[in-house]
Amino acid sequence: MDKFFSQTNCDRCGGSLIEGRTMSMFNEECICLNCKEKETKHPDYQKAQDADIAEIKKGNYNFGGIGMKNKVFSDERIKEALAQFKQMQMEGDLKFCPRCGEQRMRDVPTHNCLSRQADVYVCEVCGAEEAIYAMNGNPLPLEYWHYTGLMEMSQAPTDHKQVD
Repeated sequence: MDKFFSQTNCDRCGGSLIEGRTMSMFNEECICLNCKEKETKHPDYQKAQDADIAEIKKGNYNFGGIGMKNKVFSDERIKEALAQFKQMQMEGDLKFCPRCGEQRMRDVPTHNCLSRQADVYVCEVCGAEEAIYAMNGNPLPLEYWHYTGLMEMSQAPTDHKQVD
């Protein structure tokens, strides 16, 4: 069965999907209806919808979305927030990767990859991807990180009790 139908928590906020789920317009995240409501207020929402419709008209029913670029925070502010996120990682309470949003972090934070772009741990997949991008001199900008999108929508966890 597809992960979309079997998962129990929102990819974005970690909340329950018991009340309903939908696919993000920006990426392939399975999100709760609360996150969807907040997503519709994103400045690029119409652009994401238009791109999705254009791809469907071309016959592409597996479009990955345009990505969610943050338009609010500076790199310095994002790095400050990620430093706070790392503190919560070290407490062992956050299991999702701040870069991709997937829940594939190892239980011991230091057994994950230390990001090359910010002082925070990322999953192995993102760590490998960062290494490749670094070799090419083309890192993924912080404003495209999953956690930055949460910051923009005011859903970034501020304490460990908000994320299951």
